[in-house]
Amino acid sequence: MEISKHILDEAKEILQKGDSLPAQITSAPSFYVAEKDDDTVHAFGAVRHDGATYKVGTKVLVPQ
Repeated sequence: MEISKHILDEAKEILQKGDSLPAQITSAPSFYVAEKDDDTVHAFGAVRHDGATYKVGTKVLVPQ
C-alpha cells in the first residue's frame, strides 16, 4: 500500500508547524501523523522531519 503524496505533504506541514501529535490530516480525515512510538496510530508510512521519523496512518481501533 502506498500513501498519496498529498497526505505525506500535509503530514510534513503539520510537523513544520509544530502541532501537537497525534494530529489529524484534514485532507484525508482517516489519517494521522504521530510519534513513531505512539501506539494509538497504525502506521502505513513514515515521514522524516528534523532528523526524526514520524508515522502516518489510521487510529487503532480499541475494542469496547
